[in-house]
Amino acid sequence: MRFLACSRFWPGKGPVLNGVRAGIGPGGRVESIEPCSGGLPGLLIPSFVDAHVHFSWKALELGSLDCSGVRCADAMLDAASRAPVPEDGLIRGFGFDESSWDDPALPTLERMDEVLGGRPAIFTRVCGHVALVDSALLALIPEGTPGVDRETGRLTEEASLGFNRMFPVPGAHLVRSMERLQEHAFSLGVTGIGSMEHLREARLIEEWAPRLRTALGVFSGDAEELERRGPGKKVRWIKAFADGTFGSWNAAVDGNYLDGSSCAPMADEGRLSELFAAASRCRVGLCVHAIGARALRAVADASRRAPSVRVRLEHAEEFMPAVDAGWHGNRHSFCMQPNFVRRWQMPGGMYESRLPHSRVRELNPFREVLSRGLRLGFGSDGMPFGPLKGLAGATDHPNPAQRLTVEQALRAYTLDAAGVCGFEDLAAPVAPGRPADLCLLSADPFSGAPWEEIGVKAVFLDGETVFGDPGILEEE
Repeated sequence: MRFLACSRFWPGKGPVLNGVRAGIGPGGRVESIEPCSGGLPGLLIPSFVDAHVHFSWKALELGSLDCSGVRCADAMLDAASRAPVPEDGLIRGFGFDESSWDDPALPTLERMDEVLGGRPAIFTRVCGHVALVDSALLALIPEGTPGVDRETGRLTEEASLGFNRMFPVPGAHLVRSMERLQEHAFSLGVTGIGSMEHLREARLIEEWAPRLRTALGVFSGDAEELERRGPGKKVRWIKAFADGTFGSWNAAVDGNYLDGSSCAPMADEGRLSELFAAASRCRVGLCVHAIGARALRAVADASRRAPSVRVRLEHAEEFMPAVDAGWHGNRHSFCMQPNFVRRWQMPGGMYESRLPHSRVRELNPFREVLSRGLRLGFGSDGMPFGPLKGLAGATDHPNPAQRLTVEQALRAYTLDAAGVCGFEDLAAPVAPGRPADLCLLSADPFSGAPWEEIGVKAVFLDGETVFGDPGILEEE
């Protein structure tokens, strides 16, 4: 048996305990929780689960051009012009967010061609729903491909999200990148993920067999093939889109945007019924990206006609106008992103450029979801990856009525994130018999330590140290 003594311990529910010695058995499960004096400084908690990432996409970003810090279009293009050309000759830039630029104007196709000099390149917005390509890459995309604007070089929705289907990355390279990302995930305190993937990447992840606990959603464009081949061991959902994003002005919100435009849900009643039927035949759940209230209500209506299918709602940023759409705690769960609050809902953020202030205030209503008895799990959507980078968005929400307590916020990123991913053994508080998936934080948020000053000191997966000092566990 091995032991870990810590000065502060939060089991996932209830008060923080002082001085605890956790015993971990050879099977990787907690065998005992006993009081002790002293122990390692910091706070021991259940490890984090990031319930919504795109793991293969984030892995590709590790070796690609990071555009998250650029401040204008020319800076992004200049960085791309100086970047080394990868083996496949395709320059990939990830993470730009023009809403944070000094000048939010996107580069024209002519400007991209001028700076890049004929090297094929793609720049994917942080949300993934919009991308920019130059003429060299446009020439490689088949004519008639949906979502391709050949006048501007802009890819939207299906073309942007499906880019890796048109230009697949070699499997060996992708696995190496995912191995690196797995180690990074451990360093962030994450031992479980819910990842949305194309079927090719989902099968590749299954063959690779990551140490991370992994639940997969497969995009609805692959639903027919998924039905033919079967879901396998890790696929839990078909992933569908009911609308777009605020960043691309096509979230199906109530009323109009500030510029007078509006957007209907992307999936009509017939398409949603098809998706529910496909999920039922595959014996998996349906995971639906639905940001605006119109999209949320459309999903709720379709769900009433398919009561046997469990539904996971992704993002639900404009939940308040759809709060009475008919949600049920036994069939509907919600995966929301506190980092969106930090990034876009604070004064001067992107939301204010899209909607009136009164409507911005009501977005991302975490407390309202909980008050309705619905399961709320947090995920990052990789914007950015890492729970500690987003939790302040839950506890310091600009609308005091929607703020969560430290316990509620942590629970949404640990036990309840595990629950919405189907990791039911991790959805219970830490106690004898539970897998020893634990995270030691450097400071205690329950005692007022600011999130930005808290780091991860050690992480344990099935009782094994996957990050931190390998000798931190006491042998006895």
